[in-house]
Amino acid sequence: ASFVTVHEYPLPTRHEGAPLGNGYLGLYAWGTGRELSLTVGCGALWDHRGGMKWSPAQNYRDIRRCLEAKDEAGLKAIFKTVLLPNGNPQVPTIIPVARLVLTLREGTALLRNELDRSQGLVRCVYGKPEGSEGVLELRVDMEQKGLFAFRCDDVEEFRLLSGYESTSIDGGNWYGSLAGNGYPPPRCTVREDFWGFVQEMPADPAYGLAVRKDGDVWTAHYWQGLPADELERRQAALNGVPWKELAEENLAWWKDFWQKTPKLSTGNDVLDELHLDGMFKFGAMTTPGGVAAGLQGPWIEDCGYPPWSSDYHFNINLEMCYWPAFRAGLFENLRIVLDMVWSWREQLRENARFYIGIPDGYMLPHSVDDRCTCMGDFWTGAVDHACTAWVAQMMFDYYDYSGDGDFLKSVAYPFMKGAMNVYLAQMETRQDGTLFLPLTTSPEYRDAQMDAWGANASFQLAACHRLNRNLLAAAEILGDTPDPRWVDVEKRLPVFSLYGDKERAE
Repeated sequence: ASFVTVHEYPLPTRHEGAPLGNGYLGLYAWGTGRELSLTVGCGALWDHRGGMKWSPAQNYRDIRRCLEAKDEAGLKAIFKTVLLPNGNPQVPTIIPVARLVLTLREGTALLRNELDRSQGLVRCVYGKPEGSEGVLELRVDMEQKGLFAFRCDDVEEFRLLSGYESTSIDGGNWYGSLAGNGYPPPRCTVREDFWGFVQEMPADPAYGLAVRKDGDVWTAHYWQGLPADELERRQAALNGVPWKELAEENLAWWKDFWQKTPKLSTGNDVLDELHLDGMFKFGAMTTPGGVAAGLQGPWIEDCGYPPWSSDYHFNINLEMCYWPAFRAGLFENLRIVLDMVWSWREQLRENARFYIGIPDGYMLPHSVDDRCTCMGDFWTGAVDHACTAWVAQMMFDYYDYSGDGDFLKSVAYPFMKGAMNVYLAQMETRQDGTLFLPLTTSPEYRDAQMDAWGANASFQLAACHRLNRNLLAAAEILGDTPDPRWVDVEKRLPVFSLYGDKERAE
């Protein structure tokens, strides 16, 4: 498979563009005619308004009572969220950063995007009036997370559109625009060879982006989480990046990445290309030193709010995104998400205390922001405890593949115990002596309808058994005495159910 992928223009939407990323910033290069757009997203730019903090109202006893009585009004009251006065968004969400719009000189026309994965380089090739070809080269710094640069000597006009402006121009999406959700207009600065904006937020610290032109090199830097005056000071002090140094650093970083990454040859060029492309995007999305990747990683569109807030979905989405780390041996790329979940342990313990009434459990809802705020009133996702079990599996697998015994002892094993304690607190015994879970759900099954549940969903049984067996293995590895209840679960809890949602807690 080739390290270089070519796509011909026109590429009229950002999702058709060539992507670059460093685990924090995500860039798309796209466009038509002689207008080239660079979309800038950030996987850490959260509007933290809204969402649902777990409370004593969301407890297992009352949820189960409402479901068994088919009391839909009662269930909705349990998961009712407080509406924001400014309207949507009603849940925390990542928001767009900006769009850079470059109009090339008269007579040029964009021809093709060339994405060189061997060195993290995008080449936007265009035809010139005289018949030759020109190129705009785009790079993102893999270490200085807010920095990216491009070079081109055929730019006739340049515009920097903040997310406030780009979402207003394009009309936003079902959430609307930043302007319609309580954001003030940005503070913009334009002077010779310099463009910048600072965007204050309704409930979070400000963020901003600045671009400086030095000859044919354009340097851009993004900052967030600072007072507006400090952002403007840093923007004014922005220095141009030495292009040669950035190119050498990119080449060295990606050379090291590909040397560490196992090579795959299937004999099928299409499959090999998909694998290569997937590993490149994985490296760009999960770069050490960045932030944990949500639903879209750092590639956030500039035309509106990202679908599903680009949040953290723990009912398979995040797990699938991080699976390549195990067999590729890219353990640094995986640790950031495991460390993030572990940093939430006090909140997860409180969730378990409110839900099932135990002091030593961990419970992770299926959909949260970077502060572990639950995304809202989707009750089936909130009670889907396999999300916690799945992360526990990732933690044990991290040990299993990396051999990191300290992590197993100090993080994975305690987390696995806490996840199992929630399952144990829900288990009951049937007349035949078998254990069962009276209230279980499966991801996406019947959405959040009143019949979207049942006893012993095979999905939950599988998650519970995997967690239990990993606990038994971890106890043996660490020389710890296993909890007798784990041994009992192995003997008495079915491994699957033939009845699914029809089986109740008779």
